[in-house]
Amino acid sequence: GYVRKGDQSAYESLVNGVRENIPRIQQESEEPQKDKGQEQLEKELEQYKDQAVPPVTPGDSAIPPDDSDEYHTPPVAPGESKEQAQAKPYFEITPNGSSTKPLTGYYASGRKSYYDVDSKTWSKRKRLSSYNSSASGSERQTISGVTNAGLKSIPIPNGYELDLSTLAFNGAKPEIFRDQNGCFYIKTDGNSSFSIDFLKQDPPFAGPLVADDIIPIHRGQLSSSTEQIMTGLGGGVLEKAEKFRQYLLSKHFYPGDGDLQMAQALQLKLRSESTGDNYIQNLDQSEYLECYSVNTLYIAMLRKIGIPARLVIGHKVERAKDGKARIDSQTGHAWTEIWDGSAWRRMDATPRPKQQKQDQKDDQNSPSEEAQDGGIERPFDEAQGEQDQGEKQGQGQQMGEASDQDIAQGESQLNNAQELSEHLEKQKQSLDQQLENAESFQDLQKLQQEAEKSDLFDDMKQDLQDRLEAKEEQMKEVIKENLDEMVQDGFLDEERRQELEEQLDQQQLEELDRVRQQIERESRLFNEYQDIKEEVMPLVDQWFDYFVERLPRQEEVELDEDSLTRQGAFNRHSVMKPRNLLFGTVKNPRMIKPSIKPKFLASIMVDVSGSMAGEKLNMARKQLVFYNELFSRISSEFGFIRYANNIFSDNVVELKAYDQDYESPIRYDWGDGNRSTIKARLMQALHTQGGTNMLPAIQKAARDLNREIFEYPDYASAFYFIGDGQDTAGNSQRISEFLRLIDSEQGFGEHILSAIMLGNESQRRELAAIFGDDHTTVAPDFDTLIEQSMYQFDEDIETYLGDKIT
Repeated sequence: GYVRKGDQSAYESLVNGVRENIPRIQQESEEPQKDKGQEQLEKELEQYKDQAVPPVTPGDSAIPPDDSDEYHTPPVAPGESKEQAQAKPYFEITPNGSSTKPLTGYYASGRKSYYDVDSKTWSKRKRLSSYNSSASGSERQTISGVTNAGLKSIPIPNGYELDLSTLAFNGAKPEIFRDQNGCFYIKTDGNSSFSIDFLKQDPPFAGPLVADDIIPIHRGQLSSSTEQIMTGLGGGVLEKAEKFRQYLLSKHFYPGDGDLQMAQALQLKLRSESTGDNYIQNLDQSEYLECYSVNTLYIAMLRKIGIPARLVIGHKVERAKDGKARIDSQTGHAWTEIWDGSAWRRMDATPRPKQQKQDQKDDQNSPSEEAQDGGIERPFDEAQGEQDQGEKQGQGQQMGEASDQDIAQGESQLNNAQELSEHLEKQKQSLDQQLENAESFQDLQKLQQEAEKSDLFDDMKQDLQDRLEAKEEQMKEVIKENLDEMVQDGFLDEERRQELEEQLDQQQLEELDRVRQQIERESRLFNEYQDIKEEVMPLVDQWFDYFVERLPRQEEVELDEDSLTRQGAFNRHSVMKPRNLLFGTVKNPRMIKPSIKPKFLASIMVDVSGSMAGEKLNMARKQLVFYNELFSRISSEFGFIRYANNIFSDNVVELKAYDQDYESPIRYDWGDGNRSTIKARLMQALHTQGGTNMLPAIQKAARDLNREIFEYPDYASAFYFIGDGQDTAGNSQRISEFLRLIDSEQGFGEHILSAIMLGNESQRRELAAIFGDDHTTVAPDFDTLIEQSMYQFDEDIETYLGDKIT
């Protein structure tokens, strides 16, 4: 309006409007616009943000349980919330002695050479030694913090050491340890606040190169561009490593604008959506990577071309405040260390955000000094001014950057280390193969002794020891599974199983073979029994119904549970009331339901005298298992069946009494010094011995059977004889006479009589001479023998029941 009319009020309105909008316009022009890729990433990470936790805190999936000492969560003080405790620093670093500035930089909690492909985690496999060293020097720093019970790492820059003489504490007394890679730890039995000085170590601690430092950590190929950068690369170790790092810095970006929660959510997403087989490939393909993921990819590339490298977990402290540097939940970081032939050198491949917020100057920030940890720094942007380059070079020299001569010497040492590593790897492969082929605990013991005497790296020995212990547990587990199977099948009782398992768990390696052999003796009989059972069970299935249908049974009038009244459920008490019957309020008040209650007694006697040696005894054992499985199945399904087993030669030996359960895993005391389950006794006792005294054996079986029939008079009863009929005592005639006597006091009694044996006609005649033709079944093969004995039983039971009724 002013432009057109020259109106003063319109002019003032225009000026005021511009003034009001200038800050908003400036803010909009200064704030970077998010690209679509970053916006999409933020959407994808929403579901992971709530699950993500700050690095190196409980719940960090990148930290395996064995490395939980890297978790740093200050104890909750009285009256303090969990959130307040988590907001406190884990550690504070203050200058001491002649130092005037707190030390910033890379603080290492754990150096990790071993990578588990399947779980996608790094492990340091720490081996701790008590730390008792004091250090002298005026330039020093003090690290202080609060810890709870257990073992916790103390993050310290590479090349520095603790001065134990300065340890001060309030609360539980701490112990200090150092692992094989130079990392420090504090251990207490309770809450404790502590402080201790650290300073440069001269010479610096040099952790050894181990085989795991060069083992590839991924399977398959990476992207074509990454594979291309890894081939045909010239230069020394550090030059190649720097080219890889620059490649990763140019290809990837840190998520968001440096937000740590988003970084942890991204790491969780990459781990959750990957398997061990494609994890590294997915890192390679991802545009955004945080410190843990990108340095894992970096190490994969380095090891692919033979450069030893390992991951370091710790904290990156970038500023100080109020004269102190702080280690807290926002400083967690991961980086890479590379072996240059003589020492480990830090190189960090963590990229910058694509769009980073402008750092706001904090007037409260204190001056600080960078730790001299031997790390190699390079600018992210090579196109910087000479002055900036000079500063970077000066910083690199300050941090110990190697000269060309150092690099050449390092490469020579690296080649020697690689040759040694290859030699030891072949030696370990040989031991691994021996371990794979080990069949006894004695084999494991010899292998353990050979490994201890070898020149293998400590981590190789540890890996072999871990696998050896796993093999030992595997062998024990196989034995225990066999014991379980024996118990389930009634061959071994629970008490005996526990005894043997305790011996397995408690005995030393050199004693385990004795226990194993003891178990194998029992297991060998069990396996023989299982083989026989597997062979006879098809015949048990085939003849089960046939046999059961021929046994005497009882039919009872039973009320039909499904009968209903018109009002609902059937009322047993009202069934026979005339009123109900008269008015027809009951449907089907009674129904005759046959109740199958096979009432059967059986005694089985097996001849184990010398004449039964060889195949005869094998067939006898097979017949005995068949009848026991048949009778046991009838008993388990219906009950109302009782049977006994005995063997004889010169004397009679009881295998199973009438009231004992064939399937039970109970050890019985047999009165002859032996204690075992029935099935185990059956297999142990069936071996040939001595002469044949058949008459006392048959007389004993008859007495026991008559005693049973007296108690169960409505049961059918049968006597089965399994043997060749040879009697060295010369009692054949007397046996025949005894069997014909139906008087239960003086003779055999009224029982079904069946002599069964595998053999030819000559064998049949020999048995029939004692037991009679009508009671003898002999066949040339087992299947036919069982078939004929079943048909014979059909005839015998019909005759037996007919005689009993009359």
